[in-house]
Amino acid sequence: MNIQILIPQALCALHNFIHRYDPDYLQTFEEVSENWYNPFPDGDLATGPADCDEAEQANAKHDEIAQQMWNDYVALMAARERPA
Repeated sequence: MNIQILIPQALCALHNFIHRYDPDYLQTFEEVSENWYNPFPDGDLATGPADCDEAEQANAKHDEIAQQMWNDYVALMAARERPA
């Protein structure tokens, strides 16, 4: 965890270094094609709000992820409380 907290700072420093010494390497947001990444290659994005079934599926997935995060947190706290 002590190393992971340094990653964003290191990436910022790397970005600044590249930007200073090779500004042509980085592209601005406008220069990037709109279609460079498609998270839904087999379908289209919805044009309106989710229907009831989609909302229920999303809520169930949300609850599943939240429960797993809570279980991981409880297990971590229990492991920290055990004497070495």
